[in-house]
Amino acid sequence: LHETYEFEFNLLDTCHRGSIDVLQLEQLLRRIGQPVRRFVLKELVQEVDDDNEGRVDLSGFRKIQHLIRKREGFTCYELDHFYRVFQRFDRDNSDSMSCSEFANALTWL
Repeated sequence: LHETYEFEFNLLDTCHRGSIDVLQLEQLLRRIGQPVRRFVLKELVQEVDDDNEGRVDLSGFRKIQHLIRKREGFTCYELDHFYRVFQRFDRDNSDSMSCSEFANALTWL
């Protein structure tokens, strides 16, 4: 599977710089069945782009894939917002939501 990702990455690296930009990254993720919203990708690229060129190498791509899975495609802000909503509506502090707590949270959102 990693060989497939590397092959697809290299196909999009048409300049042979060893890196791809956000638009190419978006295309790559769609090609491998992992589409992500562009503003989420921009945030992820900023996190892994050490030289601030707006590009990611293969290692950065793998880090981004990990972060997408870990965050389920959400931004850090969105996850933080969900966490705060969860805390607010988990009235019994059970670290899980009952059906009524969940319904209240959805109504509030």
